[in-house]
Amino acid sequence: MTPLLEIKDLSIDYRGGRGRRTTAVDDVSFSLSKGESLGLVGESGSGKSTIGAAIMGLLPGNAEITSGQILFNGEDLLRIDAERLRQMRWKHVAMIFQAAMNALNPIHRVGDQIVEAIRVHEPDTTPEDARARVSTLFEQMGIALERLGHFPHQYSGGMRQRAIIAMALACNPQLVIADEPTTALDVIVQDQILKTIRALQQKLSIGIVFISHDIAVVADVCHHVAVMYAGQIVEIGPSAEVFATPGHPYTRMLLGAHITLADEGGKLTDAVCRIADTAVSASACRFAPRCPHATSQCTQTAPQWIRQGDNHWIRCAMTTEGKPCPPQP
Repeated sequence: MTPLLEIKDLSIDYRGGRGRRTTAVDDVSFSLSKGESLGLVGESGSGKSTIGAAIMGLLPGNAEITSGQILFNGEDLLRIDAERLRQMRWKHVAMIFQAAMNALNPIHRVGDQIVEAIRVHEPDTTPEDARARVSTLFEQMGIALERLGHFPHQYSGGMRQRAIIAMALACNPQLVIADEPTTALDVIVQDQILKTIRALQQKLSIGIVFISHDIAVVADVCHHVAVMYAGQIVEIGPSAEVFATPGHPYTRMLLGAHITLADEGGKLTDAVCRIADTAVSASACRFAPRCPHATSQCTQTAPQWIRQGDNHWIRCAMTTEGKPCPPQP
C-alpha cells in the first residue's frame, strides 16, 4: 500500500549573509499511513518546522531543498508546478499554524475567512453550503455559532486555535501538519484541543504530522515519534516503544529533562542546556559533544542506523559487539 506521506532523504539549507549556508534538515526520511500520526520532537532549531513548511511548499525565499523527495499519495510535491501545489493546499494537505492570531486576517470576520477558504478550493460550493459546513466545524470545535461573525481579536487564545483547526479541516484534507498547535495555551485549553484533534483524527481518518518540543504532548497524541537533533532524525519508532525503551542518548536526555514538583532540588544538566552544533563534521556524530557516553569513535564515525525493535531505530555512531551497524531503514 502506498503511504499517505513519504519523505525520502530530504535535506534543506538556508542561505545567510556573505554566502554562508546552514543545513537545517539533513537526510531525513520517514513515512506516514492514512489515519496515523507521527510526532516530530526535538529542541528549537532541530529542523521540525522546516520539514512542515517544506511539505506545504511554504519555505522562505532563502531556503533551498538540496536533495530528497516529498511524496504525497505517491506524487512528488517537489516536482509539481505552483498551480498544482496551490490546488493541493487545504484541499488535500492543510496546516495548523503555531501563531493562531497571526494566521487569521485581523480585518475580516473569522467565519468569512473560513468560508472563503472553502470556496477558493471548491468553487462549486455555494456561500450558504460553505457557511453551513463552517457552522458544523464550529460545533465540533466547541465554538458558539454566534462567534462566526466575530473578529479574531474578540476570540481568546484557545478559541483562535480551535478556529485555525476548523480552517485546516474545512476542505476535508487527508493530511494535516500541526505545528506546535498548543503552544502558549494553558494546560486546560491544551487538553481540550488535544482531545479535539484525537477525536477528529479517529472520525475522519486524517494523517497528522504533529510538530512539538513537548514530548508529553506527542506521547499523548501520536502513534509514532521521530526525535530530531541538529537537523537529523536520531530515533524513530512507535511512540509507546520509544518512550518506554528509548535507545538514543539524546532521547533519554529529553525524557529526563522534565522537572516535576516531586524533583526536589532538580536541575537540568549542562548537556541539556547546551546549544546543538550543526557544524560538526559529516564524519562525526553531531550529538557527540553533548553525549555522556561519547567515545573517540563518535567523533570519527558518521552515525549509522541500529535496529532497536520492530520499526524502532536509532542513529548512533556506536556499533554492537564490534559488528558493523545494520543498513539504514
